[in-house]
Amino acid sequence: MSKGYLTLRRREALHGYMFILPWFIGMLLFFAAPLVESFIYSLSEVKSTGQGFQVLINGVDNGKGLWDNYRHMLLADANFPQQLAITARDTAAAVIVITMFSLFTAVMLHAGFKGRNLYRAVFFFPVIMATGVIYLLIQEGLAGGETLSSTNFSDAGNAFMFKVTSIRDIMIRGGVSAGFVEFVTTLVNLIFSFVSKSGVQILLFLSGLAKIPQSHYEAAKMEGANSWESFWKITFPVISPIIFLNVVYTMLDSFITYGTEKFGNVTLYAIQQMGFGKVMRFDYAAAMSWVYTAMIIMFVLAAYILIGRPSSKVTE
Repeated sequence: MSKGYLTLRRREALHGYMFILPWFIGMLLFFAAPLVESFIYSLSEVKSTGQGFQVLINGVDNGKGLWDNYRHMLLADANFPQQLAITARDTAAAVIVITMFSLFTAVMLHAGFKGRNLYRAVFFFPVIMATGVIYLLIQEGLAGGETLSSTNFSDAGNAFMFKVTSIRDIMIRGGVSAGFVEFVTTLVNLIFSFVSKSGVQILLFLSGLAKIPQSHYEAAKMEGANSWESFWKITFPVISPIIFLNVVYTMLDSFITYGTEKFGNVTLYAIQQMGFGKVMRFDYAAAMSWVYTAMIIMFVLAAYILIGRPSSKVTE
């Protein structure tokens, strides 16, 4: 091929760079400065004065060590490392369950049967119900009444909007042990959370399944392969990049979803309370945010090593 032409792979790479270029421009214009400022806060002591905030760099403007906030957080703070562990555990469980559920549902919905489009809309309906506008409308409609306490609409975020206190009350009155009651109610709440977070993943899987040529399955069937073998030999390798995409999407969605002190993303709640709650320690909250960001990066890198790199080799 002459030098004046680009190969197909290079053209695809160029299109990819052009697609993410607006994000890089927006990052540089709107997020780069706050990002650097938050890192400076994490290495400083931020005090509130009558004229605003006073930033004292640790080890330069005061007698503290430069990494005192991080050292105290990881070695002296008894709560934050535990909150990080809880968030990591819950995120790993959510990624596994949501990805498997989305893949299974997409494979079922991809099959040819009457009313398939209706079933697809039904599975995506919880995502619409959990969006911000409808959530605010529900909150405004129920605020101040007894219905709010009976259905227990929570301010924790979209994923934990519904709390089934009625089931808990019925089982407690029936003499069921408190541990089993807590297990059942938590499971019911998580089921709604997982289903409400699976709509986008199901659509992505459906788009990947639609691109698989039907001739592949026909050839496998002529060779005597059953549905199970066709799935592992054809479907799974072809949609493995979509699996990686859904894993990363689910992971980041779980990491940025707000929670409460006991439910949902407890780490993000702790950071918000430290920076904008009663304590108002912006320096320590910034340090917590950077440690939390480092954990997210490690999760994404682990997903790339375990899933992303093998899937890219399969599709080459």
